[in-house]
This record gives sequence, C-alpha cells and structure tokens, in this order.
Amino acid sequence: MLSFGMKQPEAILAEKFSAISSSLNEKSFRLWAAAEAKSMGRGGIHRVANATGISRDRICRGIRELDGKGGEQTASGAIRRKGGGRKKLS
Repeated sequence: MLSFGMKQPEAILAEKFSAISSSLNEKSFRLWAAAEAKSMGRGGIHRVANATGISRDRICRGIRELDGKGGEQTASGAIRRKGGGRKKLS
C-alpha cells in the first residue's frame, strides 16, 4: 500500500513515545500506552507494544486501570504498592 508521505501508526507512536517517555512515571507511562492502545481499537495493544517496546501485560494492566477494574491507590499517594521496587542491599 502506498502511503504518499503519511506515516504509519507505529512510526507515529514511536515518535510520541520518544518525546514523552523521559517525563512520565511508571503509572502515567502505563496509562498513556493503554489510552493509545484503546484509541486504536482491535490490534492496538499489539501495535503499541511493537512501537514502544512496552510489554503487552503492562498495557493490559493500564487498560484495566482506565476501565476502573484495577490499580488501587495507596494511602500515601505512592505509585508503587508497599514492598514494590528494588530491595535494599543491607
């Protein structure tokens, strides 16, 4: 199929990803990817995963959070649950 100067959706996603990825935290990163995937409809998760390198599981988790079926908030407003993240060396 000829594109006549129009970019493919994956190329557009890759550009968006590289422009904003450094300023997003883990949760907002996941929600952005989920919103992009949902807006693309069928095959959106696959396209976003391929264009950005984000795992399909991470995108699906973001979709569940957008739909209100996951992603419980912590009392302190932390992004990760207690015990999440790297363990201390000592």
